[in-house]
Amino acid sequence: MTTEVLRYAAFTMDGRGGNPAGLVLDARGLDAVQMQALAANVGYSETAFLVKRPDEPNVYDVRFFAPQQEIPFCGHATIAAAVALVERSPADELIFHTPAGFLASRLRRTRMVSSSPR
Repeated sequence: MTTEVLRYAAFTMDGRGGNPAGLVLDARGLDAVQMQALAANVGYSETAFLVKRPDEPNVYDVRFFAPQQEIPFCGHATIAAAVALVERSPADELIFHTPAGFLASRLRRTRMVSSSPR
């Protein structure tokens, strides 16, 4: 089985900077040891692993791993996961169940306007 690992960054400005996070949008079948190994291989401060709940639209169980250990929550990886999910399948709301608790995210698309210095 091949696991797709995405690399996103939250809080970027014009596509630069930000906080990088690894994302596995379909972590079905992965156990904690495999998740830990993937996170260590990615090498970012955190990698999020999502499992879609069957029969619950836009509801996910999420676990977060740093290269050395599992952690209960990671804000920038959660934001990156939400962006990656709505890029693939637009949604108005996503619900994440994490070890730290439940998170509902309401989403809306905005248009980023940038200006160049004169």
